[in-house]
Amino acid sequence: MSIGDKVPVQFYELTFVCTLFLLPVLAFTADVENYIFGMLVLYMCYRVVLRRRKSKLPANGKAVFISGCDTGFGNMMAEKFDKEGFVVFAGCLDSTCEGAKELKSKCSEKLHIVELDVTNDESVSSAVNYVRDNLADHNLWALINNAGVYGHGDIELCPIETFKALAEVNLFGLVRVTQQFLPLIRKSKGRIVNMSSINGRFPWPSTSAYNASKYGIECVSDTLRLEMRKFGVKVSIIEPAMFGGSTNIHGSGNVSRHFSQIDKSWDQAKPEVKSVYTKQYMRDQIDTIVNLRQQLDAKSPDTVIDAVVDAVTSSHPEYRYVLHGGPFPVDPMAVMGTLYPYIPQFVSDWLICRVTKNLDTEYLQYFKFMENKDNHVKSE
Repeated sequence: MSIGDKVPVQFYELTFVCTLFLLPVLAFTADVENYIFGMLVLYMCYRVVLRRRKSKLPANGKAVFISGCDTGFGNMMAEKFDKEGFVVFAGCLDSTCEGAKELKSKCSEKLHIVELDVTNDESVSSAVNYVRDNLADHNLWALINNAGVYGHGDIELCPIETFKALAEVNLFGLVRVTQQFLPLIRKSKGRIVNMSSINGRFPWPSTSAYNASKYGIECVSDTLRLEMRKFGVKVSIIEPAMFGGSTNIHGSGNVSRHFSQIDKSWDQAKPEVKSVYTKQYMRDQIDTIVNLRQQLDAKSPDTVIDAVVDAVTSSHPEYRYVLHGGPFPVDPMAVMGTLYPYIPQFVSDWLICRVTKNLDTEYLQYFKFMENKDNHVKSE
């Protein structure tokens, strides 16, 4: 566990809020340092007391439904909750896939594989009916919306179909599943846990389609939490930062899919777009992400899985779990996501563009130069 996981997210937020409130005080007192220190100490004491009040709820009589269990986090969660003693309904797009087979071989008889396509109303309805028919004397305590896909590309280069496809799975799929499972969750006064991302907190070049769906999850989850309060249902958001290396999201199969998508997008691009960009520029973005994730991402997904378990089993779950990954004690992406609302826009814009080489067209011109050079060599 990193330092970032031990320090509550609200610590940073409180610091900025205190700073704003203290500005008028500067004109009347020179003892501001003591005031700030006292406020922070009181707040940290409050957080310690709150955490000590937490207790772990028993798994007896409880069931959980998890979407996206074919691979990645969903598959790991299903195995973890089975070990915790829950009845697990693991939603898989393909109930005969390798991930489903592994779950059946590793887990107890209490685990059910449920075929689920979150983009299809009939599939979701069928999954709800299966769960209802197989709960026996258990209650559906938690719905974990984990199913998701990733897409990449500058807005000018990204087909509208990509935006629609990502929203259909990541956002509308989450809403579709939640709507149909809510009667069961409301009955048990249980939990809804939505898998978002640190990308749902701030923008990043070339990931607008993915980030837009995650921004949507943040809004839907916050609104749902308010609406469900009167029913005693708690809603939590999971926001992993640099954890792509611990899942298959950037595996060879997905990378090949991204490259195929790039080829298709390039073939459909207009001449004026091709005069500015190059296909290699688009492909290099994927290569860069894959290389960075392999070098910098967390090697273990345990922090994410533990956060989901806490959201489901804790007597006082967090509203948000900002999860630090990567090889460093503090994840820079998680810190950026936490501080982004408080940083002046021109500062955050400059910083992000500096990191992603979007301050000027030099990066683009390099690929254009290499393309012209290759074409010249081929013509000779």
